[in-house]
Amino acid sequence: MYELPEESRRSRAKSLFTEYLQENTLSLKPVSIQITESEESKTNVSYTVLQNSEPVTVQDTTGHGFVDAVFASCLEQYSQKYQFLSRIKLLDFSAKPVFKMSHKSYQSDAKTDVTLTVNVNGKGASRFAHHSDSIILSGFSAVISVFEFYINCGLCYKRLKFLIEEASSRYRSDLVSKYKYDISHLVELGPYV
Repeated sequence: MYELPEESRRSRAKSLFTEYLQENTLSLKPVSIQITESEESKTNVSYTVLQNSEPVTVQDTTGHGFVDAVFASCLEQYSQKYQFLSRIKLLDFSAKPVFKMSHKSYQSDAKTDVTLTVNVNGKGASRFAHHSDSIILSGFSAVISVFEFYINCGLCYKRLKFLIEEASSRYRSDLVSKYKYDISHLVELGPYV
């Protein structure tokens, strides 16, 4: 199976997180989600994520469906600190059951692939996918992975900017070149200022 260009760029960025952020890499892991829906009102969502092993709970956020509710609440929560996140636009959402992985004759237990496609300030579409038994869990996990990835891009960008200035002050053009090369991979994915 081949890797899509945006997957290759994201893999490169993740290796930069490991190199430059190390233990300062932000980890967001979905824990639980509760949803209340009705024909007459917006979807109400409460959820918990682990943010670097600390539980963060969001209560009673609303939206036009659970993806909208979670996406909008993440934007609200994180764009205050990471202003560039306000430039993320959701382009597409798809859910596809994988019936060949079903064990029941009526196939209601099929796994589900959920894919979110986002764009950050015109830098091109990036797909984030999750695969599980639940369309809700897969959608929730995909939304959370978008924010985890772009926040880490911003943190890594900031770290590299510091390292470029520090290396310049020491007249280390070799390091300046390396850091500028590395930061260029992040700039391909979005603006972080």
